[in-house]
Amino acid sequence: RHGSAMNIGIIGVGAIGGWLAARLALAGHRVTGVARGSTVTALSRGIVLRTEEGEERASVRALDVAPGEPQDLLILATKAQALADAAEAVRPMIDEDTLILPLQNGVPWWFMPGERLRSIDPDGRIAAALPIDQVIGTVVHASARRVAPATVQLVHADKLLLGEPGGGTSERAERLCALFREAGVPAQPHDSIRQAIWYKLW
Repeated sequence: RHGSAMNIGIIGVGAIGGWLAARLALAGHRVTGVARGSTVTALSRGIVLRTEEGEERASVRALDVAPGEPQDLLILATKAQALADAAEAVRPMIDEDTLILPLQNGVPWWFMPGERLRSIDPDGRIAAALPIDQVIGTVVHASARRVAPATVQLVHADKLLLGEPGGGTSERAERLCALFREAGVPAQPHDSIRQAIWYKLW
């Protein structure tokens, strides 16, 4: 939609969300981080990413309320118990072209095709807010720590697995993998993302 630079929203700028926000911003994308309180103030000065190679500061736009601007990519990096509230709050950032990447650990709300997981989404709020046909399943194999409100220490980044919720590979998942790899994030497509999610949970 915008050429090589994308509009990317990240909700939950903690350890993993901060790592991805920093990498994507350093790669030249327009990153908006939606956070709360002292984190927003800290993010206004940029995200500091510490790795074995050293320290880099990435500029992001920091807001405490989701902007009314649809994003090309929306990354949801909140804790699982906060996802329903976050999903409803970010509706203004989603249009029919927005790809949605939920990064929560555990079984996601869409895990059983055609059936609502009441233990995950008891009132159907997540499913109602996040169009399933725009969701890319994700499994994060990485270790990072948020050592200050806008400082992330990357301990180890193994891989980010992306795949279609219904299984198989797709051009859009491949495209996102390329986006992340170009930003220095080891991403790869997976043709059975539900299996990968279950394996990590196990």
